[in-house]
Amino acid sequence: MNNEELRSFLESALSERERELAMFAIDQSNFEYSLEEIDRDYADDPDMSEFREDLVKNIQMCKVQKTKCQLIKNSLQRQLDALPPAEATP
Repeated sequence: MNNEELRSFLESALSERERELAMFAIDQSNFEYSLEEIDRDYADDPDMSEFREDLVKNIQMCKVQKTKCQLIKNSLQRQLDALPPAEATP
């Protein structure tokens, strides 16, 4: 794989990680809003307690996954930064 092919591959992978990070952030917000709604509107509903516990776990999972994804994104960016400058195309 030459440098330009590698650059293209790394840029694509970096873009995908950025989308992943956005999705984890959206999921985390959804879980947090749902948790607030359960606490506000279903606090006395025992049937919602298991779902509430799942949401708490999902929020934690999103935080961990976002951190992992950010580490990979940083690695991809470092690899891109280490490549020689792209050749100008006429």
